[in-house]
Amino acid sequence: MKIKDNFNKAARIYNQNAILQQKAASDLANLCLPFIINSSKIIDLGSGTGFLHDFISQKQQITDFFSLDLAPNMLKESRCQFKINADINHLPLQKNCFDLAISSLALQWVSDFKSVFKQIYNILKPNSHFCFSIIAKNSLKNIQSLGINNLNINQFPDQEFLENNLQIFPNIKIIEKKITLKYDNYYDLLQSMKKIGAGTAINDNYSLSIAELRKLMTIKDVFEDWEVIYVIARK
Repeated sequence: MKIKDNFNKAARIYNQNAILQQKAASDLANLCLPFIINSSKIIDLGSGTGFLHDFISQKQQITDFFSLDLAPNMLKESRCQFKINADINHLPLQKNCFDLAISSLALQWVSDFKSVFKQIYNILKPNSHFCFSIIAKNSLKNIQSLGINNLNINQFPDQEFLENNLQIFPNIKIIEKKITLKYDNYYDLLQSMKKIGAGTAINDNYSLSIAELRKLMTIKDVFEDWEVIYVIARK
């Protein structure tokens, strides 16, 4: 599986390169805190190296925190005690057993949103919460405006899409935020994505010409906007 292989390879250098992921995880952790007490049973879906675990643990003592990720090398880098190597698309978890499900910038990789949201709904206890962040549609507009067709950037979901697929939850709140990051040039942006295993957001089969590479490299000190959507859903 290409996604699993990419994240496994990136695990050792992930933390020093995942700037966007750290910012989004910090924001999401703060949104989750009102729903967490010491006895909360929490599952982090697509946990990576454990940013959410670390941010939440700094502010709230937790006994039962479980990290689930497809890439075993990512889990090895995590400080979380309880680790589950599994695919979000097929959750090997019992129904009605978690007080909180969380996920930060991982769900854009799922193959069937409606199915995954239903599975997450099922593993939650009544009146519990599902909080997540996800990269959204209006991301990477600047690099796309360069007109380099071979990049073939994947489509990310928008708010309407998420609302339609979250209808199983009776109550949802959506917050949109723009996170702007600076890169040395646009090629540096592509390389930063590759270093964290997210190169699959770009068509793996792309082949850039010398002229296209020159264009990506010669535009210096560029800024790129990432649209991140935060969702709080109550069962």
